[in-house]
Amino acid sequence: MNILLHGHRTKLFTYQMLVSIVELCLKHCEKVYICSEFYHEMVASESFPYHVNIVNKCKEAGSDIDFLVSVGGDGSFLSSVAFSEDCDIPVIGINTGRLGFLSNADTDELEQVLQDLKQGKYTIEHRMLAQLHTPHFSCCNYALNDIMVHRTDLSGMIAIDVWVGGVFLNSYWGDGLIIATPTGSTAYSLSCGGPILDPEMEAFVITPIASHTLTARPIVIDANKEIKIKVISRTNDFMLSKDSDIMKVSADNQINITKRGQGVKTVRLQHKDFYTIISDKLMWGVDKRKLLF
Repeated sequence: MNILLHGHRTKLFTYQMLVSIVELCLKHCEKVYICSEFYHEMVASESFPYHVNIVNKCKEAGSDIDFLVSVGGDGSFLSSVAFSEDCDIPVIGINTGRLGFLSNADTDELEQVLQDLKQGKYTIEHRMLAQLHTPHFSCCNYALNDIMVHRTDLSGMIAIDVWVGGVFLNSYWGDGLIIATPTGSTAYSLSCGGPILDPEMEAFVITPIASHTLTARPIVIDANKEIKIKVISRTNDFMLSKDSDIMKVSADNQINITKRGQGVKTVRLQHKDFYTIISDKLMWGVDKRKLLF
């Protein structure tokens, strides 16, 4: 079994933690690859005690990689999906952050995770991606979580006209609009009042941000329908983002969003299904009153 490690350095993720992770990986894997940017960010000028294979792009290792292991939080997982560059390699997340909806396990479970992967004790899930049809983000114009339009700091309220499948849906007035995938339904969309979707569904959630109209509510639509967005802003520009990447664009741009033909493979370990994770992370069923008895 060969794996590729990808992630980003954070306050919680240290050099010594990377050394420990690589040590465990070499114990259970024939080869360990590390993304060059990630490696140099973590190792800097220090001498690394283990031999690893450094790659600039996922495609350099090609079919030699069995799993892409994302080390970090949900942000690292999203960038790992972008780094995979259609390599069709299953992605699994090891959480070194805080909440970590997308990560399967914490670092103290890593050895058990590696053993489960070697023994085939996992299931491959296919997650839908949202395709952004625009000249912006040309190098990676798809999102695992969400695509969002948002007002700039100076623009004040913006108006967002939305068409679904060629039919006009609504004009949203407020701070912005989120187009979330089922995977992204537990991210920003959830904090704005959107519903939680099973990640293996194929649907979009359209969720307004700080809507000026009380009747504007999140809506779930078929992923096979194209979403068209036109923004009207006092400053003639707005912020456009996909996952964690964001840029300012002109209001003259029309945004088209569809389901991407090829999704991404993620690894689901035994006893780590979505409903168990969501229940644990959100502490559903926990009743503090029971602690009084």
